[in-house]
Amino acid sequence: MQKAIDVIGDATQNSINAAAKIAEETVTSLVDAVNSNSLKWEDLLEEYEESVNEYLACLKKVNSGDLSAAADLADILDDIQDLSKEISEISANMTESQAARYSQMMQKLANAMSNM
Repeated sequence: MQKAIDVIGDATQNSINAAAKIAEETVTSLVDAVNSNSLKWEDLLEEYEESVNEYLACLKKVNSGDLSAAADLADILDDIQDLSKEISEISANMTESQAARYSQMMQKLANAMSNM
């Protein structure tokens, strides 16, 4: 009888250990996914910010009379619109600070465009 109890106890412990290992692997995968998603957001926001800054610099050139920069404005604006679309499609996954950063950059761009 004791042997049966020991076998059941060992089987139960093995099941608990297996479940704990699966849970640990799942948590690790989720943490990796969150970190990867966060890095993707940071990359997207960095690219968006660089494009906005490039657009503003080019806009200053155009406003100072450098009409050759006007063609660049359209290309940069296309890039900004593509990035905005990509960001909008997955924006539900942004953190609060990422959303605030994106909002600041959009406002910066809107202010510059309204002062043209």
